Parts: sequence; structure tokens; C-alpha cells
Amino acid sequence: MQELLADPLVQSAGLPLTVAFAVAGLIRLIGGEQRGTALASVAVAVGFVCAYAAVLGWPPMPPVSSNQKLVYIAVVGLATGAALDFGRASKALERILVAVLPLAALIWLGWNRLKAPDPAFLGLIAVLWIGGMVVLWRVGDARGWGIASSVMMLMASLGAGGLAVLGSAASLAQLFFALAAALGGFMLWNWPKPRLPFRAAALFGAGLTWLALADAVVLYTKTPVVTFLPLLLVFFVEPLARRLPLPRSALGDALLPVAHAAIALIPVLAAVGTFMLLVEPSGY
Repeated sequence: MQELLADPLVQSAGLPLTVAFAVAGLIRLIGGEQRGTALASVAVAVGFVCAYAAVLGWPPMPPVSSNQKLVYIAVVGLATGAALDFGRASKALERILVAVLPLAALIWLGWNRLKAPDPAFLGLIAVLWIGGMVVLWRVGDARGWGIASSVMMLMASLGAGGLAVLGSAASLAQLFFALAAALGGFMLWNWPKPRLPFRAAALFGAGLTWLALADAVVLYTKTPVVTFLPLLLVFFVEPLARRLPLPRSALGDALLPVAHAAIALIPVLAAVGTFMLLVEPSGY
């Protein structure tokens, strides 16, 4: 078993996918039609946390490096989202957290550099914060459109993982791909027919985790922040998929997420191309 868990493919794909799929199904089974369905999306962050532990091991508390802080941000996002789902919190509180949590994560990740910040770094923090709020807003807004939120996060995770690979951030790339796999495990319950909603536990558990990983890539590798700008389009292309002449039937409903992912692949490739244009080959 230890040899199996040491395999990078198992760590980044098999483990988070399996854990997320199993946890979602178990919560749905134990919790029942109402409570279990409402809380099942915690499975995404649980799958990621298990993958993190397999890839990097569990970090000390308090964590020292930015990479060690990532799993605690994921846990905070998971706990916050689960509490909102369990308590059926208001939309107003969720909107406040969409603004506050990305900034809090950024400050914690960049704390060492914020002790003596320069204007350029403060500007970068502001750009990342605004981008983070936009991402969470779009993912949260899309939750009523079938599995659109899951598709957004999946494609953005794959694209950001590709940027991390090019930026020579192997461990961060593994974590992005692990997040994508955990989303895939949850999505298996929701295709071709949606069964489990993408609730606040996934919005903050997966969304805040994605933002923290992206922040770490921008702050601590040679990856320019501008390479992430095309990825923001991943969160806006779903209306294009809805305009395609798909049949108004169960088949059309099943094809819509596939079309959404295919269109989202365009900004993913654009982000990778932007990196290759801007960064010298020696940078990756």
C-alpha cells in the first residue's frame, strides 16, 4: 500500500478521485435525501486534503512555508463552507466571505514579504485579491446551472496545473491536478444527470484552495500573474456552451457539460501559450 501511495499518479489522480467519490456517496447515504445531499460537496476538499497529505505529508502547526499553509487554507475553506451549508446561512454572509477569505489567505501566504512591502508587491496583492473575488463570485453564481461550477473549477485546475509545471513548481502542479481529480470524483455523481449540488463547502473548500494554490504560484515562482488572466475566461464561457444547438433532451443535458469543458479548453491553452511567449525557455 505504501508503494502504491508513493506513485505520483496515484497521489495526484487516483487517491483524490476515489476519496471524493466515496465520501460524497457515503455522506449522501448516511445523511439522507435532504441533509446528505446538501453536505455531499465537502467531498471535494476532503479528497484534496488526502492528496496533499500523500504528496507532501501533514505539515506542522504553525506552518513555516507557504506550501505548508495551503492545506490549512483548504481545511478552513472546507469548514467554513460546511458550516454555511449546515446552518443554511444567508447569501449576504456568503458574499462577505467571498471578499474576506481570499484576502485573508493572500495575507497569510505573503506575510513574509508583506513585512516590508514595496508598491509593486502591494499592487500584485490587490490584483490577486480582485481576481480571487471574481473567481468565487462566478463559481458561486453558476451553482444553479447543472454542474457548471464543477466544470469551471476542473478546467481551471488543469490549466493552472499546466502553468505550475511550466513554472517549475512540481509540487504545486501535483496539488492542482489533485484538486482537479477530486472535482472529477464528485462530478461522477453528477453526470450524465446532476444528483449532488455544488454547495458552499465546495465553493470555499475547492474555490479557496484553487485561489491559494494560484497565489502561491504567482508569489513564489517565476510564473507571471498575466499568464493567469486567460484562465479567468474559464469562468465566463458557460453561456457560449448554452447557445450551442444541443437537443432539448436528456442527451442534450448530458452533452452540455462536455461542450462547456471543450470551450473552456480554449482559455486554458491560451494561458499556456501566454506563458511560453512571455517566459524564456530557461525559466521552465
